[in-house]
Parts: sequence; structure tokens; C-alpha cells
Amino acid sequence: MHQLAAFTHGLLYALLFAMPLSGIAAYYFGYTAVGSLHGGILKILLWAVIGLHAAGALAQHLYFRTDVLRRMTFG
Repeated sequence: MHQLAAFTHGLLYALLFAMPLSGIAAYYFGYTAVGSLHGGILKILLWAVIGLHAAGALAQHLYFRTDVLRRMTFG
């Protein structure tokens, strides 16, 4: 479970870093291939990882009865 959480966090941070860079490359430098990657697979993958992250937080709170969600929201 911890390995999946670590992988998801790593992928989430990588996508949050890659999305603006690919958008800048497409908009300012005219790289259309990067623009289609930005608007296509990266966007879908980012939404999927966000959903997986939210589902994991809810599962920890509702199924496993841990305080992870409380720590994520209130510190």
C-alpha cells in the first residue's frame, strides 16, 4: 500500500511539473507534437492520478479507519 502511495505521489508531482512545461513548449515555441501530448494523454493521466489520489484518501478514511485524511486536510 505504501509503495502504491509513493508511486502515485511521484507520478502526481511529475505530471504537475510536466503539464506547464509542455504547455509552454506548445504555446511559445510552437511544438505541436508536445501540444497534442499536453492536451491528450498528459491531461487524461493527470485526471486519473488525481482520482486515484482522492480514492486512496477516502479508502484510508472510510475503509481502513486511519487519520490520513484528517492529517491531509487539517495538518
